[in-house]
Amino acid sequence: MGATPEARAADINDAFADPRIRGILAVTGGEDQITVIPHLNAELARADPKPFLGTSDNTNLHHWLWGLGIASFYGGSTQVHLGPGPGVDDIHARSLRAALLAGQTLDITDPGESEDIGFDWADPRALKHFGEREPTEPWTWHGPRRSVTGATERLLTVPTEHPSTCAVSCSDRSS
Repeated sequence: MGATPEARAADINDAFADPRIRGILAVTGGEDQITVIPHLNAELARADPKPFLGTSDNTNLHHWLWGLGIASFYGGSTQVHLGPGPGVDDIHARSLRAALLAGQTLDITDPGESEDIGFDWADPRALKHFGEREPTEPWTWHGPRRSVTGATERLLTVPTEHPSTCAVSCSDRSS
């Protein structure tokens, strides 16, 4: 927080350069995140492409990665999905593992409960307790019942026998 665009880009470049890191998760974006893009090293990213997950202002980074043919996923708000409570809940952990680490098929199912707004981050309970959780509505799919693929080999399938679920398979096209 508060770092220069060059320093923020260095963090991303370091993540691409480190062979031990297999996926990159952005915990924040920032309204000036577009100023980071000119300082990113495309050769580092191409040499060891890793799936990226970010939301909001990270859209700029998604576009940059798309141009390089590197898979990215929009979503995973840290404050709503990943950060609150005693740990990441099972449904979000499985989704992250499938998208960022395993590149596997994942059945998207109803999580049963969720919270849109937890404790304020200044409240110490935010890291130890979930906020008020509410039952979720059943999933509905408002798209065609067919497979759709793209350049990064993302596949979204809605099975006709279970219209309230769908499967997602993601893999980096360079592998």
